[in-house]
Amino acid sequence: MPFVKRDTKGSIIAVHDRPIDGAAEELPADHPEVKAFRGILEEAAVLRDGLSGTDFEVARVIEDVVDALLRRGLLQPDDLPSPALMKITQRREMRGRLRSLIDVGETEHDRLI
Repeated sequence: MPFVKRDTKGSIIAVHDRPIDGAAEELPADHPEVKAFRGILEEAAVLRDGLSGTDFEVARVIEDVVDALLRRGLLQPDDLPSPALMKITQRREMRGRLRSLIDVGETEHDRLI
């Protein structure tokens, strides 16, 4: 049976498989409050995974926006914090190297597809 920890309002904030400091109340695993808490954790995990899955795409969108602003002169490289500019430059260089590797590995047939 799980041991729960509650906040000052009485809501479950943690569930453990053994009693620990602040989590000495034992409830059945199928108790409605335990099930509800675990449901919240599962939903949070799904949402966290969804956000993580879009991190790469959002980063790429931001890079593209920064590049467009730089090309149009609406943003200057020194407007960006140095670490951000370094990361964007590194990623641009890596993409360029990757593109050249892919181009070398392509055949004429691959380009037509």
